[in-house]
Amino acid sequence: DWEFGMVARKLLPEKKSVDTDCYRAVKDELELATAIEAIRKAGRVALSVQGSRANPHEGGLIGISLCWSPTDAVWVPLESQPGSTLDPSNARDAVKALLEDASVGKIGHDLKPVIHRLHAEGIQLAGIVGDVMLLDYALIAHLEHNLEGIAQRTLGHSMAQVDAQPSLLASDFIRGAVEPAHVTFLLERRLNRRLDEGTRYVYENIELPLLPILAEMERTGISIDLDALAAVRVDIQKRAADLEKECHTLAGEDFNVGSPKDVSRVLFDVLELPKTHSKKRKTGWSTDATVLEKLSEVHALPATILEHRQ
Repeated sequence: DWEFGMVARKLLPEKKSVDTDCYRAVKDELELATAIEAIRKAGRVALSVQGSRANPHEGGLIGISLCWSPTDAVWVPLESQPGSTLDPSNARDAVKALLEDASVGKIGHDLKPVIHRLHAEGIQLAGIVGDVMLLDYALIAHLEHNLEGIAQRTLGHSMAQVDAQPSLLASDFIRGAVEPAHVTFLLERRLNRRLDEGTRYVYENIELPLLPILAEMERTGISIDLDALAAVRVDIQKRAADLEKECHTLAGEDFNVGSPKDVSRVLFDVLELPKTHSKKRKTGWSTDATVLEKLSEVHALPATILEHRQ
């Protein structure tokens, strides 16, 4: 289905699937209020954030793109810009209220970094109802799931590559900023229709609910008792050394327990155990877990080697 669509788009006449002419920047508070009112009326919005820092945990939010219909997509700069009367502080407050309102559904692509960047700015994203990366994964797990790739194979659309601009209101910058939100909105509608009962259950009841939980786990991390961890390491090293000695005793000679070639030589040449369940390899007879388990029925060494490997 999807692969056929990719081939068809190469053969058929090109048709514009993403109208970038509808992109605009919000330049005053009235425009922002009007956009937010329309978003609340629509009930859901696709979003994309732009930051000045590579690490999303460090925040650096400079603006956000919002799309709530196929022809409504805006860029909201959150820093002062020449030619704009939009107050950055008021804009942040308005955007924060929208993003934290769970009654308005939020859609994105790879939302985990977005959650981190917003959290670093004191904004808790609520009402997540779609993530195009997870949606695409639920449908076709074997392909890559970056936004550019999904847009190309699903919409036949090549996304703009825009370098940093001196002004956040430059037309090229606006397209590069708004396009991810717009494309995400279009993709979510199209891909969602392709879910069957099974993939929809996984996507809606497992993948999406886990998204904010995993983000919180990444931020929080885990507490480790370093002394206890060191004690475990010492214990494992001692057990491994003891098992290695036991292997040497059972074999009647020293050998490299971690070497499949050496293990094969000892089992089949020295001890002459049956090769019934093994296969000939370039480095000798196979000594994988299945083979060792079978050989454990006739000799103690294979079981000890298995324990050492674990």
